Amino acid sequence: MPTLDSKKLTQLRSYYGDEFVSELAVLYLEDSRRLVDGLNEGLLQGDLEQVIRCAHDLKSTSAQLGAMDVSEAARELEQLSREAAALDALRERGEAFAALYREAVAAVAKL
Repeated sequence: MPTLDSKKLTQLRSYYGDEFVSELAVLYLEDSRRLVDGLNEGLLQGDLEQVIRCAHDLKSTSAQLGAMDVSEAARELEQLSREAAALDALRERGEAFAALYREAVAAVAKL
């Protein structure tokens, strides 16, 4: 799967224009960093409620910009947290999420 969904980006650009997409990218980079920090903190401290909140927000914001692989990974983290999965499993998924997130951030930064 591509890092960013080109159809989603094309749709955003056609509806709202390039400037809007650029502003959305800047907001995503700022907000998602805060959410990822919160997600990591929750995973380290075993705070499943914090993981759920941050993963839920990351799922939505990533999907809005077309980072569908990040959105799906966040959805999985949210679901596992809701099911009170073992912290080791959550942390492992968190590492996989982080790799996808880094790729998405590099792509978003180029928008």
